[in-house]
Amino acid sequence: MERDRAAGKMDQVARELLVASQLTVDLSAAHSHLARIFEQKGDRQRVLAELEQLNRASSSFSGFALGGGRLQTKDGRLSPLEAQSLARAETLLRSNRVGEAVAEYRRLATMNPKLAIPHERIGIINAMANDLPSAVEEWEAAARLDPRSATVHNNLGLAYQQMGMNDAAQQSFQKAIAVNPASEEASLNLANLLSANGDVDGAMKVLLSATRHSPASARAHNNLGSLQSLSGSYQDAIGSYHKALSLDPNMASAHYGMGVALMKTHCYMPAIQQLKHALALNPKMQEAQTRIEEAHRLANRSRG
Repeated sequence: MERDRAAGKMDQVARELLVASQLTVDLSAAHSHLARIFEQKGDRQRVLAELEQLNRASSSFSGFALGGGRLQTKDGRLSPLEAQSLARAETLLRSNRVGEAVAEYRRLATMNPKLAIPHERIGIINAMANDLPSAVEEWEAAARLDPRSATVHNNLGLAYQQMGMNDAAQQSFQKAIAVNPASEEASLNLANLLSANGDVDGAMKVLLSATRHSPASARAHNNLGSLQSLSGSYQDAIGSYHKALSLDPNMASAHYGMGVALMKTHCYMPAIQQLKHALALNPKMQEAQTRIEEAHRLANRSRG
């Protein structure tokens, strides 16, 4: 009888937490507590489901991102004890109890040396502490354990790039894209790296591929337009900016880029409209005001 009442109360709490977890993805504690309840009930599939939700609620930190999904080990098993440890570590991390979170992730890694996620998370913590060598060490371990994690490869690329290891960074971004061609972040990061190193054509190829695999990425279309404009392909650039703005009408950089490209094709009044829009969206974009004045001068000169 007592056991039945306890089970009934547990079911009621689980129902209430399920409602809470569906109200906002920011209620990661609800998912964590649900994982623990389902672990106690022996419902391993529901434990994993809640941990997946907890994982997807993760945010990015300073460009480095927490991976989503793929919580199982290579052989597909995550024991209830491991699931409980992971839920505890995730809750500690989101509660900003970083030291305790690291200790719990270490415990989980010792408990199951085949699990990549503890190394991924500790890598994020190290990166936030500006300890990139230690972050790289953790992410390299995570990549060995889970080579199909685009997030880990992308994080490695960012870390290598910040450490001045551009060749290694390029390889990591390429691995991320190979694993997931729709990885927007990896594609943008690789294109930025290539263009910064003078390989504009290579960067444009990456972004063209990104717009095919992630057609809803306004940033990919915008960045492609920037490189097309840089290479003198102004009509192509205008098309790319137009696509970016159809996806995100409030992207100030796309309005600015569109304005500059229109100026290059002698369409001064439409250019001024785009540049004014950019300035309205971002009043700190003083170069837009400079371009507006330049466009007015060129328009007056063309009439005279």
